[in-house]
Amino acid sequence: MSDLSCLDSAGQTPVSTATAVREADFEFRGTAAEYFRIWIVNVLLSVVTLGIYSAWAKVRTRQYFYRNTFVDGASFEYLADPIKILKGRIIIAVALGVFAASQYVSLALYFASAVGLLLLTPWVLVSANRFNARNSAYRNIPFAFIGSVGQAYGVQARAALLHVFTLGLGAPFAHYMLTDFVASNHHYGNERFCFRKTGGDYFGVYFVAFVMSIGIVVVVAGVAGVLLTAAKPSSSDDFAQGGALVAVAIFYGLFILPTAHLKAGLANLLYDGLEVGPYTMRSSQKTHEVLKLYIGNLVAVACSLGLAVPWAKIRLAKYRASRTGVTLVGDASVAALQGQQVRGAYGDAAADLGDFDLDLG
Repeated sequence: MSDLSCLDSAGQTPVSTATAVREADFEFRGTAAEYFRIWIVNVLLSVVTLGIYSAWAKVRTRQYFYRNTFVDGASFEYLADPIKILKGRIIIAVALGVFAASQYVSLALYFASAVGLLLLTPWVLVSANRFNARNSAYRNIPFAFIGSVGQAYGVQARAALLHVFTLGLGAPFAHYMLTDFVASNHHYGNERFCFRKTGGDYFGVYFVAFVMSIGIVVVVAGVAGVLLTAAKPSSSDDFAQGGALVAVAIFYGLFILPTAHLKAGLANLLYDGLEVGPYTMRSSQKTHEVLKLYIGNLVAVACSLGLAVPWAKIRLAKYRASRTGVTLVGDASVAALQGQQVRGAYGDAAADLGDFDLDLG
């Protein structure tokens, strides 16, 4: 799919005749103090209004992060209407409520509803991307997503078959297929995104994370063996329980390493593989740097009882921006894509309330 989407209407890879080529780095200019004021108001009003204000909270948060993300001297914009998001959330919340209640009516109805929700996943994927793209802009030119629900069903079907016939080993290639579909169906103005990475690239990132995970299992098993050996037959149950807790804590604590590797690697694959017309993006996140960020953020949030969440988010945003850039050829301005209409926010709401993971990197 990505190879075809990288070609222009004449079947040739777009090439600019402009001679001016320059590198532009992303920059995030927000501060923890500024965002803390927005975050604390969002939390308090969302609680007081029983979640109704969460639609406005989401828009205010995205607007802050978008307008503080700069590249080539201009920032991004988020244009969504919170009323539309609220309406979508209400409808999706009612649908999920009916699904949850169906288990008390009939087991068959419950499973049928579960299958129905699963079948709606491609619609959610397309609707959420279409809504978010149309309400995101750079230099007053909106983005657009032109993928169809039918195409999304095809991607989901192939990914599901890949999972089944490889017993889950094909997960990296399934991730690649989904990313390729989403990325290559985005437009900025009249320029279509092109995604240059391959399934093999994704397999490499996942394989390293898998090897790390196996190493962690071996380490934890070794620690557990040492603790069992040190325990005497007369040892109390408290000692055994304490040893088990130590092993579990080590196990989950160490898994932050493959998690950091995956997050950095997948972000690099996504952003380093994107081309928009003659403009090429680049990303260079490092596993050890992301690991330090995660550990620092977790400690700060835990010690502050959650009050350091804004600081952690700003810290992460600054790092991601500092490791992302774009090669610009000629004028960065492009014509607005015609014929794209703002759709409803139902898909976006479903992604929030239904906990669908649309994070590709």
